[in-house]
Amino acid sequence: MNKKFLSAILFGALMVTSTGTFVSCKDYDDDIKNLQEQIDKKAALTDLTTQVSAMQAALDAAKTSATDALAKAEEAKKAAEATGSDITDIQKTIDSLMTKIKSLEDATIDVEALKAELKQTIADSIKDADIDGLKKKVEDQLTVVKSLAGGYLTMVTEIDLWYKGGQDANLNPIVLNFSNVTEQDNKFGPKDEITFTKGKDVPTDAEVIVRVVPANAELTPEMISLINGLGEDITDQVTTTSVERYSELLTKSRATTETGLWKVKFNLPKYDKDAFAKIAEKDAKDILYALAVNDITVDATETETAVAHTAVSDYAVTLNYAQGKSAAMLNFAVNGTEIADIHNRYAHAGEADGITTPSTSTIEDYIWSGDAATAIDGDKTNVTAKSGQTKGNDDRQDQPSLNVEVGKAFSVEILSTDVDGTKVTPRAFYVTLDRTHAVESNPSEINAWESYKVEGLNTLVDKASKLSLTIPADAAKGDYIGFRVYAVNYDGTLVDPDGRAFYVYVAEQTTSATASVMFKPDTHLDENGVWTSDKGAITATGWTAATEAKLVKIYDSADSKKTDINSKLGNLTLEDNFVLYKGNAEKTFAAAADETNRTELAKYTKIAIKDVVMNKLEDGKTYVAVINMINASANNTVVETVTVSFTKVLPTFPTSVEPFTNVLVDNTLKIYPKNFADDAKTTAIYDIDNVWHGVDQYTLFAQTNVTKENPATVTYISTDVDAEESTTDNKPAFKAPAEIMKTDNKAYGTKYPMLVSYDYGNVTTTDTDKDKDALTYWTNGTAFNLVFGNYVDDCTITWIGSAPTLTYPGVAEAVDFIKLSAIKITDWYKYTTPSLINNFNGYAEKIEVALLTGTDYKRVNEYYTPSIEGEFVTGKDSEGNDIKEAVIKLTSNVTSSQGTDTPTKIQLTITDIYGGTVVKVFDPFTMKFQN
Repeated sequence: MNKKFLSAILFGALMVTSTGTFVSCKDYDDDIKNLQEQIDKKAALTDLTTQVSAMQAALDAAKTSATDALAKAEEAKKAAEATGSDITDIQKTIDSLMTKIKSLEDATIDVEALKAELKQTIADSIKDADIDGLKKKVEDQLTVVKSLAGGYLTMVTEIDLWYKGGQDANLNPIVLNFSNVTEQDNKFGPKDEITFTKGKDVPTDAEVIVRVVPANAELTPEMISLINGLGEDITDQVTTTSVERYSELLTKSRATTETGLWKVKFNLPKYDKDAFAKIAEKDAKDILYALAVNDITVDATETETAVAHTAVSDYAVTLNYAQGKSAAMLNFAVNGTEIADIHNRYAHAGEADGITTPSTSTIEDYIWSGDAATAIDGDKTNVTAKSGQTKGNDDRQDQPSLNVEVGKAFSVEILSTDVDGTKVTPRAFYVTLDRTHAVESNPSEINAWESYKVEGLNTLVDKASKLSLTIPADAAKGDYIGFRVYAVNYDGTLVDPDGRAFYVYVAEQTTSATASVMFKPDTHLDENGVWTSDKGAITATGWTAATEAKLVKIYDSADSKKTDINSKLGNLTLEDNFVLYKGNAEKTFAAAADETNRTELAKYTKIAIKDVVMNKLEDGKTYVAVINMINASANNTVVETVTVSFTKVLPTFPTSVEPFTNVLVDNTLKIYPKNFADDAKTTAIYDIDNVWHGVDQYTLFAQTNVTKENPATVTYISTDVDAEESTTDNKPAFKAPAEIMKTDNKAYGTKYPMLVSYDYGNVTTTDTDKDKDALTYWTNGTAFNLVFGNYVDDCTITWIGSAPTLTYPGVAEAVDFIKLSAIKITDWYKYTTPSLINNFNGYAEKIEVALLTGTDYKRVNEYYTPSIEGEFVTGKDSEGNDIKEAVIKLTSNVTSSQGTDTPTKIQLTITDIYGGTVVKVFDPFTMKFQN
């Protein structure tokens, strides 16, 4: 047997009692709903478990604090008693603390029980979990814990450094890069809000990202310090300037979730070379620092014993100082799109294709020719005009304008710039209209822009990186609007001499459509086998305005960054894989986008994804495809975003592979093999198509109690064709040694535990049998017992009516007979077709007959010698012809004597087809000596 088949089936056999296969007939919509409900329940249970763990930690901390306080109070009592002082108040404190400790212990027991209940719920069945009931229990317990240890619930118990960017590859230390800059005379802002003073020394912040537990804990700058390995802090030289929740990695839908991530900023108020060297290095090696959180919690019953709890990160922070630098290139992003990829009016004001007027080539856009300065020199020697710039400096004429929507905020975010290997972020910025380039029908264009009353313009953003702008006016729809960003460095120099412009196109509001489909393969797939999902409902309203469609990306629904992973899935396309349906009519998404009859497309209300390689989709994972429907004539505006979520659900055991109705008796299949695998008839074969439907080349039957010491008795002969239910080809078949069907063999009647499984092939990404071979997926069907019966042994022999009476002839060699028609042989099925003439329907090789007499019927053939005759003349018919019948011929053995009636049994000794012997003795007939 194939080793992979055997290992898979044995694994399945171990699991069969707990993972029996049940096949549902529900629609896939119900499957999707049920799957989502289970995902939601799992998330809810995880959240509840986290809450309970927090309660447990709070109770432990409160109990430790109260126990310490009790010890101190008892010491105070002893001291007071030694001096004869009044101990009344101390005793009250002791009693109160003991009561509290008892309450904390009781609450701890309740919390542990609740935690065990949640764990058991997850282990048993998430889909059957009573989430509302469990939530109520957790809420009730939380009320108790808050009353006993409320202050400890949000106390920081753990702090970890959050490695990001290039720092996480090798877990290299996080470097806090401190710098100070010297200001130059300048004023900045739409109203000159910031004043820079020549010669003033200004520190810049260094930052690190941390994660704290519990996630709902609050941090303040006063709680954070840097400590070295000796536990010494350096707050006298390095100060914590600010802490703020960090949400850069969160999706919009989860922006309010408390993740426990915080951005912590430090600065060096005054740089002294020697003093900094002492805290940064020792023996030419960097000193490693950790972040410590000092969370002070004061309990109402322990006012004398405030608890200072310190959580410490790993020691992986180093200090570095470099003279502050100023950026001479302004980098920013608008709604995540970097400025290099957004249009400006570098050469002309023609945003639409083919329009190149009016010209803006004479309106300068300067860049610094060297270091940043506070202003453009009068002779303009410190800047480079357009004529001296190369493509890629500020020439973004050919880039598209960014699409925005009326009433929907879009963000401008200042990005850092690399200056000699140091990331430099400007201090402040603001955004204005691109007034100098509003040259279309001058002055009507700038008047129109101003009439839109864009919210957020001319707002100074100081020591922060992001600003939101909103265009509230419907009149702006279909218009292009120019903006210009101005930024200043910490030293007062301008990041760009005259700011950098970007243009947006104000589009109609983008609509959205969603669909969910499932892949549920129901047959074997070869390597790289493909499948088509079910059809999901979709209502797309953007067809009338769209001119084309674009598959933006496909991402894992659990990925907060929504990273495109389409290449891992085989590069699905709108041309080949995404299909729309109008009834049974099919049209690819790409073809639909090219359809000239746009209104007809509204009739396509179903979507599917076809020809997807199943072993590229992770088991149970939900993916999301984002498709943009675009209007190319309106600045490639996205008029509708279609999101299609799709999940591969591993198949269950096929319903077509099942036993004949009621063929299992008490879950046991008993069979009577009649064919053999060899001429010597040592191995019996039984064609499974006699008892099982739908068995094909991917079906496997196997004995499940097989060990090294107990090798398989039953083996499986597989078929190499699709299920055809032939009962004569000995494929598929059970095969076993013929000797186990011999009635005197100790294995006779043994129940062999069996399991039927099905190989779906390459539909999984999980190596279930751990052989690192092809990822085949097996499902288990019916577990049953198999018994190899002996057909002859299961037959019964009786007389038809009363047993006959014979009279002994009194002489030797006289012949009498018993007609076989007087004998009834019935098989297990209660059929009477087996007979001594047809050798028990072919299950017997030889039949010998004997007559038993005596008080214990041990005397053999005393009076007669019997034999079976197939055609014995028993009389004449009316025309004088011989009547021939099958009989037991009786030839007398002894000559005349007297005697009394003698009961006589007939014994049949049958050699069966397996080489065994079956003896059948039935009720006696009477032999008389006198008529």
